[in-house]
Amino acid sequence: MNELNPADLELNKSTLQVSIENAKAVILGIHSHDINVAKVYSFILNCIELIYAELIKELSLSSEKDRFMNVERKLNNVLFEAHKRGIRIDSKKVRGYIEHLNFEIYKIKNRLQLEFGIFSLHDYDNIYLKVQNEFPIFKDIIVDTRDFWDAVKLQADNSELLSLLYLQKKLTKNKDILARIGSLDTEYIKPYFNYFGTVTGRILVNSPALQQTNRKYRDIIIPNADMELIYVDYTQFEAGILASEANEIKLIQMYNDKDIYIEISNKLGSDIVSRELAKKMFFCYCYGMSKENIRMYTGKNIDLFFGEFPDLETFEAHVGEQFLNSGYVETSSGNRRYKSLNNVNNQKEGWLISQRIQGLASLIIKEVILDIFTNQKDIEFLLPMHDAILYRVPKDKVDELTRCIEDAYMSILKKYCPSLNPKVLKKAFFEEEHIGL
Repeated sequence: MNELNPADLELNKSTLQVSIENAKAVILGIHSHDINVAKVYSFILNCIELIYAELIKELSLSSEKDRFMNVERKLNNVLFEAHKRGIRIDSKKVRGYIEHLNFEIYKIKNRLQLEFGIFSLHDYDNIYLKVQNEFPIFKDIIVDTRDFWDAVKLQADNSELLSLLYLQKKLTKNKDILARIGSLDTEYIKPYFNYFGTVTGRILVNSPALQQTNRKYRDIIIPNADMELIYVDYTQFEAGILASEANEIKLIQMYNDKDIYIEISNKLGSDIVSRELAKKMFFCYCYGMSKENIRMYTGKNIDLFFGEFPDLETFEAHVGEQFLNSGYVETSSGNRRYKSLNNVNNQKEGWLISQRIQGLASLIIKEVILDIFTNQKDIEFLLPMHDAILYRVPKDKVDELTRCIEDAYMSILKKYCPSLNPKVLKKAFFEEEHIGL
C-alpha cells in the first residue's frame, strides 16, 4: 500500500476549498465568468449524494431507521399533499376577528396601564416589580421566559393582573395569526407543515400557525361544498401514556374507569382545585416542570395525588438512571434527545419524562394520520391539533367515516399502550357560541 503523500493531501484540501468557494459564489449569484457553472453544480450534486449516503449509513446503525422509513418519510408525502390541497378560509370572518381582537387588546392595555402602571408586554421592569410584589415566587423568574408564562398560567385565576397579562398574550398571538392569514388575501391558504417540528417529534404548522388559534376563532376554517369538518380528539392522552409507560396499574385503572383530572381535583380539594387547574398542573408535569415548582407556583402539593402511585416514582428513577448512563432519553422507535451541551456534569434534566410521554404521543398521532390516509381515501387530512386531528369528509358519509377515524385512533393507541382502553371523542372544532360578527 502506497504511503499518503502530505503534499497530495494539501493539494486535495486546496482543490476542495476552491470548489466550495466557487459553489458559494454561484449559489449567491456573485461568481465571475471564469467559473464553470456546470462543473460547480456537478460538484454540489456529488456532495449531496455523499452526504445522503453517509446519513443512510448512520441511520442504518441507529434505532431510528424503522421509524424514519415507515413513518417520517411516508408522512412527509401526506403533509405535502395537505399543503398543496390547502384549507378554505372565510376571509370576511378573518377581517372581523382582527377588528374584534384589536378592540379587546386595546381595552386590556388600558386597564394594565391605568390600574397597574404597565404600558406593554415588553415593559419588563414594571411587570417584574408588580408581579413579584403580588407573588414573591416570581422573584427568581425572568420575565417573558417559558417558566414565567407557565407560572402566570397556573396563577391566572388568582390574580387580576396575571389574568390580564395572560389574556393579552393569548389575544395578541391570535391577532398575529389572523393578520398573517388576512394578508394573504385568498380563499385558500396553504400552511407549511414541519413534520418534525419539535424535539419530541410533534408536527408544527407554520405560516400561518393555525394550531395555536383559539377555539373562538377557528370557524374561519370552512369546508368545501358538500363536505363537512370532522374533529376527533384523544381524551386524557398524556395521562394515559404516562400510566402505560410507567406500567402503573392503579393509574391505568383510573384512566380506564374514571377521569384522572377529576381525581386530581378531588384529591387536592375540588373546591380549590378545579378540573381545569388540575389538568394544567398535570400538563406542566408532563412538559417537564418539577413537582416542586408546580407546588411553588400554585401553592398546591400535587404529590398528594402522585404519591398514591409508587410505580411512577420508580419509573422516574429508571428514566433518570438511563439518562445518566447513556446521555440521552429514547422514546419508542428511536427519537433520542441528548443531554444539553452545557450539562458538563452529566446531571438529570427537567425534560426527561416529557420526552418519553410527548415523544410517544407524537408518534401515535403520526401513525393515526398515516393509517387513515392509507386506508380511507374519502377522508382528507387538514390539520394536526396537538392530541386531535381535523379532517374534511363528504357530508353523506359523516357517520361512517367518523367511526373509521375513531377506530384508527383507538387501534394505534392500543398498539403502543395495550393496557389502556382508549378514550376518543368527536368534538366541535370551534366554540358553538363563538363571537358573532
